[in-house]
Amino acid sequence: MKKLALLASVLLLLSPLAKAGEVSPTEFWQMAGNPDSVIVDVRTSGEFSSGHIEKALNIPYEQIARLGDVVADKSAPILLYCRSGRRADVAEQTLRGMGYTNISNGMSYNLLMLKSRSDASSKIKMPG
Repeated sequence: MKKLALLASVLLLLSPLAKAGEVSPTEFWQMAGNPDSVIVDVRTSGEFSSGHIEKALNIPYEQIARLGDVVADKSAPILLYCRSGRRADVAEQTLRGMGYTNISNGMSYNLLMLKSRSDASSKIKMPG
């Protein structure tokens, strides 16, 4: 029973590390403002064609190792996103295994776009 409790404690402590790269839409857009940031859409080319973030590269998650051909600097800020965050998480783990250290997972394209639109609409001045 003690071993089970110890294992549960270790897993609980490590679980935040597994999602350490996840960022909120607000944080994502703040980081995207950095001219050194590389935005990578890890969805399929069909999903990318239906809409994507301006200046994003499309490298499907199962081909993410190709990023090494484009971004040699392993400390460059890399911003990933997909439909739900799952594929971006897989891509993040692959990139970390390749030695990249500055990776953020913006999770969902739709949530990122909602945040972008809400920020834009909040800047519109209403007559009055």
